[in-house]
Amino acid sequence: MRYAHFLASAFLARERLDVFHSPTPSLPLSYRGPSVVTAHDLAIYKFPELYTAKQNFLLKTDIPNAVQKAKKIITPSFSTAKDLGEIFGISSKKIKVIFHGLDKRFFERMSADRIEKVKGKYGIKGEYLFFIGTLDSRKNICRIIEAYERLRDKIIQVPKAFSGVVSRPREARSPFLKYKLVLAGDRGFKFEEIEKKIASSHYRKDIILPGYIEADDLDALFEGAKLFVFPSL
Repeated sequence: MRYAHFLASAFLARERLDVFHSPTPSLPLSYRGPSVVTAHDLAIYKFPELYTAKQNFLLKTDIPNAVQKAKKIITPSFSTAKDLGEIFGISSKKIKVIFHGLDKRFFERMSADRIEKVKGKYGIKGEYLFFIGTLDSRKNICRIIEAYERLRDKIIQVPKAFSGVVSRPREARSPFLKYKLVLAGDRGFKFEEIEKKIASSHYRKDIILPGYIEADDLDALFEGAKLFVFPSL
């Protein structure tokens, strides 16, 4: 890690940049040129238990070095700007809040054929609820699975007022009965806990893990979903 930092410093010095922008709160340790960094969040300081021991370098060295050394810090939210002040004592004058941009592809309507083609590529059939992100403990995946189970369990129960009066097939009671849960993204920290949660679920056959989704396929999967779920911690 430190060796890579020195190599990056040498490369940047050779280029004689007017300013170096790092899209993460990380700068080569020995770099002394003008710099701007983007800090998307500081979750590692608020939830250190959700990160690996290997990421201690970020916590103790890399991020503090970057936010103190940078001439300006960009954040996508006022919440992260507030965290920078509370955790590092960074002046608000040094921080600029710039919201994330919007990709125009997500404003274009997809044809039904396009959506079905992309779904087939990732083994998704029928209606589905959609999550995308790294499959690790920070993303609250086990809670999503629990909510999905409770939703399915609740829906298949016939209210007492109808008990013995009318008998309807389960599929007729609610469309949610046929909904799959799609958890898309690469495996991350403590994925084994998510794996165990899925294996023990009585709806495990309806929980789909398509893995990494190519950028050009995201619009179709978002549009094809009945619900997007993202209860990140």
